Amino acid sequence: MSSKPSLRTTFSSLGAAATGAEIAEIYVSQRLTRTLSAERRFRQK
Repeated sequence: MSSKPSLRTTFSSLGAAATGAEIAEIYVSQRLTRTLSAERRFRQK
């Protein structure tokens, strides 16, 4: 049970890095979906 604080610190640091990665992932995924939808519209026309 003495490893709980260290686990908390590692999880908090991992969470901070995860939030940054998630923000980048969401941004990239949104751009990808937009380009894909635009390509679909262009192909349909």
